[in-house]
Order: sequence, then structure tokens, then C-alpha cells
Amino acid sequence: MSNQMEWPMAAKWDLRKSRNGQYYFTLKAGNSEIILTSPRFDNKHDAVEGIKSAADNAPYASRYERFTTTTNHPIFMLKTVNGRILGTSELYDTESERDSGIDAVRTHGPTAILKDNTGE
Repeated sequence: MSNQMEWPMAAKWDLRKSRNGQYYFTLKAGNSEIILTSPRFDNKHDAVEGIKSAADNAPYASRYERFTTTTNHPIFMLKTVNGRILGTSELYDTESERDSGIDAVRTHGPTAILKDNTGE
């Protein structure tokens, strides 16, 4: 038996720059699974502000809009109080899985660390 304790990895906001020069972020769970993806931003400052807004809005259940796609996959969007989209989930197989994804964003979004992978 190992003497080392295994600690779960912290969730993180992963900031990236796309090939076309736009910025976006994802929220990754401790296991590195993506649970939320942002829209694209024209500059890094706006993307960082988007992360701050997503972290601020994440705890509030009323900020999540639940959908089912035309291919019958449940998804959700995290929005600001005025309806601006902060992020969209991955596709889920069941509503229960989608609701667990929302719970994960609500739990980890406010305290996730920021990892800047833009190379800037």
C-alpha cells in the first residue's frame, strides 16, 4: 500500500487561442473532462472577462437553460442574467447526465483555477 494520498485534481478554466486567432475557454473537471465551452471572443481580455462572468454566474440555478437537440441529446447553456451565453455543454445521452453536468459547473465553476494556454 502506498504512503501517498491521492488528491483529486482541481477543476480549471482552460483559456485557448483558436487557429483563426479568436479566443475561447472551457471548464474542465478534475478528470480533464470538458463540461462547458464558451463562444469565441475577438480578444484575450474579453475571453478572460467571460471566464470571470461564467465563474460569477455558475452558482445560480436560474442561469442555466436546458435544451434537447434535434438529435434528441440533452444539453445546457450557462447565461448571464440578461441572457448572454457564457458557455454551452457537451451533448449528453440523458437528462440526468445533463443535470449532473450543471451540478458540476455550479460546484466547480466559482473556484476553478485559470490555466492560460494561449502562449501569449
